[in-house]
Amino acid sequence: GMGYSHQISLVSVGAKVNYYQVAVNDQIGFTQSTRSTFLVELGGLAKLSEKWSVGIYGYNFTQSKLKAAEGEDRIPVILKAGVSYKPYEKLFLSLETEKDVDYDATVRAGINYQVHQYFFVRTGISTKPFNSSFGVGFQPKNFSFDYALSNNNALGWIHQLSLRYAFKKKTVTKD
Repeated sequence: GMGYSHQISLVSVGAKVNYYQVAVNDQIGFTQSTRSTFLVELGGLAKLSEKWSVGIYGYNFTQSKLKAAEGEDRIPVILKAGVSYKPYEKLFLSLETEKDVDYDATVRAGINYQVHQYFFVRTGISTKPFNSSFGVGFQPKNFSFDYALSNNNALGWIHQLSLRYAFKKKTVTKD
């Protein structure tokens, strides 16, 4: 995927275009069929005050499908809305609801605590199905490293790793 984001005053908006591909292999690993399509994600975040923010997000709201000779497979359409509260500088609380148009809504709650200037610990829970997670983060300046461990009833323990680098705009000074 490739995305772009922009901040306008207290509102941040973003868009991302994804190339979505599914490959089906036979029993010895040879690819039998491949299907692909493009889909779009959009989101926005409004900072209501120093402590409160609200956001919305849509995944595949264009309702892209994977087409094949034998028919179509739907890619999920997912809508999310959430609110965050930062009671003081080092503590961040969040609450989110997610709705896949084909399933019941899920509610998630999370806590992020800044242990040190660059180190964070995180935990969270979700409903339908019930899942729990724990994570740590290291974020000096423009770089971030995040690790999470979550427990999923169907899949067991899941490890997630994220690396990110944020490019900064050059500041122009007037002489």
